[in-house]
Amino acid sequence: MLMYLTLVCVALAAGACARNVNEWDIQPKLTGEEFSVLQEELNVLKELIETQGQEINELKTIGLTGLQLGPIAFSAKLDRTVSQIGIGQKLIFNDVMTNVGNAYNVHAGVFTCPRAGLYLFSYFIGKGRTGQAWFRLMKNGIVINGAVADSVSRFHDTQGGNVAVLHLKIRDSVYVESFHQNSAQVSGDNGFVTFSGFLL
Repeated sequence: MLMYLTLVCVALAAGACARNVNEWDIQPKLTGEEFSVLQEELNVLKELIETQGQEINELKTIGLTGLQLGPIAFSAKLDRTVSQIGIGQKLIFNDVMTNVGNAYNVHAGVFTCPRAGLYLFSYFIGKGRTGQAWFRLMKNGIVINGAVADSVSRFHDTQGGNVAVLHLKIRDSVYVESFHQNSAQVSGDNGFVTFSGFLL
């Protein structure tokens, strides 16, 4: 697009120089309708250039050197049992199996969107002891959905989970946090607690 617009501008400038006449001697070669169509096309090109400029500035702001054109996907799990999880506490899935695009932060448990688009996320919570574990999927601090695992006895293994398809912008964050019940416990052994997502 940018190259096309540059060529158009160069051609117009060259034509003006070649005619070497003052503005009163110029005779229009386009009809009014043709000129209107050309003007609309130029306006569209200007809007596209402005949009691309904004995207480049956003990428510079977050420290990226270019667009990530390849796939974006991650899958992580909790590799141990975690107890005393407080309300509003993020669940950190510390064992990363896949992180194409490096958008999942294993230290914070947060996925940060590197490219705008439609993403699918899934998470599962496993529990093997008496009690409940309530967790929810969050996007920029906003609740998307929830899941619960409710074990009625010590050896009653349960698993809850949920799925969401979200439209994300650059720098949007997605994570899983505890809610409803304090001092929650989850059983990460054997891969029962997972968090995954990818760009559709």
